[in-house]
Amino acid sequence: MSSAVPEPVRLYELICLALLVHWPGSARPGSRCTQCEQPWPCPQLRLAYRLREGF
Repeated sequence: MSSAVPEPVRLYELICLALLVHWPGSARPGSRCTQCEQPWPCPQLRLAYRLREGF
C-alpha cells in the first residue's frame, strides 16, 4: 500500500496554497499581489480560483 498522496488531492492542496499566499498589498484600487507583485487580482490567483471551481 502506497503512502503517497493521490494526485487530485495534491492538486487541490496546491490550489488552496495559492489562494492563501496571493493577497493584495492593500485595500486600495490598483494594489499589487504581495507574493508576485502583479496587479491585483493576479493571474495565479485567478487560475487557482477557476481550478477550485472545477473540482
